[in-house]
Amino acid sequence: MSALDYVHAFEASDVGQFFLGVDSSFVVLFQLLHIGGFLLLLTAALLLVLNAFGALWVVEGQAQQVRGLYRAMLYGLILASVSGAALFATSATHYFTNKAMPVKMILLLSAALASWIVLKKGLSEQGAPSGRAKVAALAIVTLWFATGFAGRAIGFV
Repeated sequence: MSALDYVHAFEASDVGQFFLGVDSSFVVLFQLLHIGGFLLLLTAALLLVLNAFGALWVVEGQAQQVRGLYRAMLYGLILASVSGAALFATSATHYFTNKAMPVKMILLLSAALASWIVLKKGLSEQGAPSGRAKVAALAIVTLWFATGFAGRAIGFV
């Protein structure tokens, strides 16, 4: 059974039929939640990069503020993921066969993994971040923005 067969089986299931029949106003709500979650994630990531370059927070509670930004990124990722799954379910075959979708998913997984491993370790340490941490921060923000652009491309491909 191919992956597309699984998508068709999902659409034929009761859950798939529920999402296929969802009113368009709910689809718009899913889209707004998806965009809002992603904006929360991008804002927090951008603030972390500004912090890495010394453009923000020269205060004692820096570690606590950085942890708050990681939490904001996590909440944004959860909101974007849940609403994205709901959006996918409303038109699974369309999204599954869209050429921009695998690009977005690869970028999303790369950005999430890099954020978890590199940013968490390199930017949460006390003191000025190293040159390596700064490069990692820029690369990660670039990955997140690329994910957003790939997501936007889904509507045009």
